[in-house]
Amino acid sequence: LPIVSIEYKVENATAIMIDNYSGMEELVRHVIEEHGAREIVYVGGLPDHSENIERLKALCDVAGQNNLSIPDENVLGGEWSKNPAKLAVQNWVLEKGHLPDAFICANDIMALGVCEWLSENGYDVPKDTIVTGYDCIQEAQENIPSITSVDHEWSTMGKMAVDLVLEMIATGQKA
Repeated sequence: LPIVSIEYKVENATAIMIDNYSGMEELVRHVIEEHGAREIVYVGGLPDHSENIERLKALCDVAGQNNLSIPDENVLGGEWSKNPAKLAVQNWVLEKGHLPDAFICANDIMALGVCEWLSENGYDVPKDTIVTGYDCIQEAQENIPSITSVDHEWSTMGKMAVDLVLEMIATGQKA
């Protein structure tokens, strides 16, 4: 049977991969150049996860191009989840005693957690700090305020996968 995977490499399957770098690059460039962010905290997924690595690389590259750096203490582990992200941000803010200009999160779930913690502690997003996400999930778009996010355009990718499967069926290609 023809198999097409979206986002993950699967043995003996054709994969349509997401570009984790350019979306984050564009988002970070906007936050720095349009909003003037200078101190940025990255709330990432698992440290050795390929998507986290690419998104963090894009952040660091754009920061470097703008004469900024992202020190290690500004790279937090959010484990792709809301509560670990809230705890990591709480610890950072309590240790530093202030908010950064922006929290750049590696997914929308963590961004929702960051916004929740900030709101619970009397901060106003985006007035007091910027929070961005990645994945453009519905919950993040319905959040008040909505979370600026990178859209994978899942429907376009789904159509590409279906077209590819149909082509594989028509040509007898397996993977």
